[in-house]
Amino acid sequence: MISHEYKCINVHIPRTGGSSIEMMLAGKIMENADHKTIHHYRKEDKNVFNDYFKFSFVRNPWSKMVSHFIRHCINRPPKRTFEGPYQSEFKDWIKHIPKQGAPKFNKTSNQLDWLCDKRWKNQISPIDFKIDVDFVGRFENYEEDWNFISQKINLKSELPHSRPGILNDENLYPRDYREYYDDESIEIVRQRHEDDVNFFDYKFGD
Repeated sequence: MISHEYKCINVHIPRTGGSSIEMMLAGKIMENADHKTIHHYRKEDKNVFNDYFKFSFVRNPWSKMVSHFIRHCINRPPKRTFEGPYQSEFKDWIKHIPKQGAPKFNKTSNQLDWLCDKRWKNQISPIDFKIDVDFVGRFENYEEDWNFISQKINLKSELPHSRPGILNDENLYPRDYREYYDDESIEIVRQRHEDDVNFFDYKFGD
């Protein structure tokens, strides 16, 4: 989303804590989250793009995929507790979700697809990808990285936790994302998100 008040652009990658940022920048959670890529923002208004502070958050792909699974497959009425074989359900899900498509419509694609201008990805090898934002925070280091961002945009408020996440919604599902995986599903996510794993140096268990 674009905030003209704080002169910034937030590239909201799904399941990375973007709803809390929307609350800070707009005073509300957007009904339809603006999951535009950095390439879209460049095309919309080059002057704004060049003048505003651009940032985003990324997340460990293995954790992020579990969050997608919970959000879209389980955490809807009626809510279920994990008394059944959730590992096998999760593995079946990640085997069948689409691998292709624009990031906005395929929310489980590599996070670099949101952050790299298409020009970079079309011209250079994956190990040399160039991101087109000024700062990338990490979900795993959320509070500290948000403090840095808030200083850059002169926003003096604490970041709210607007939605319960995988790590703080007790009694509904296992809190540790590693419990969803076996060796095969670990490798499936590693291959699907090879760009993210390599570029951001993520490891299973981080």
